[in-house]
Amino acid sequence: MLGYLYPLLAIIVLCSLWAIFQLWLNKVDPDNQTASHESVCGGCEEPCGREVPGQSDLGSEFSR
Repeated sequence: MLGYLYPLLAIIVLCSLWAIFQLWLNKVDPDNQTASHESVCGGCEEPCGREVPGQSDLGSEFSR
């Protein structure tokens, strides 16, 4: 029975590491122009009053 458990755990660990790598890559990739916008606004098309971080002169993340 352990013969099935070890490969299953290995697949779970590999998928978890891949997901963590993708999250890290989304933060540090200089070519990803939409990373900061999507993490704040969720990619919706409607204006919600939130500002995109890094584009505000005041340094606040949200405007209310």
